[in-house]
Amino acid sequence: MPELRRISARLTVRKGTRTQWQLTNSTLLDGEPGWETDTRMLKIGDGVLPWNQLPYYETAGGGVNSPFIHDGDVFPAEVVTTPKEAMEFSQKQINRWQQCAVQDFKDGYSELAATCTSDGTLV
Repeated sequence: MPELRRISARLTVRKGTRTQWQLTNSTLLDGEPGWETDTRMLKIGDGVLPWNQLPYYETAGGGVNSPFIHDGDVFPAEVVTTPKEAMEFSQKQINRWQQCAVQDFKDGYSELAATCTSDGTLV
């Protein structure tokens, strides 16, 4: 039976911005991780394919840039194609609704009154 020993070590991951990776187009070693610092996305090398041909590493649940599957009910299908875009779209909606609420307050509404359309624009 092999003997198990504890080893203290520090792992360093190769990292750079998306642009840096695309320009250098490095080939990562088999199993070597590469991190995009600005997008927070990860690729794992296979020792053969250069960076630009490697897929992004995805967990079983998918990452923020994985294909977004929806029925077009909540998010417009032509605008939202990834979970990241869904988050950005939602934030824009929240900002619009907040602007409507501020306008309602300025206009002196003391009760709930719909002054915005579903896209957040004032009516």
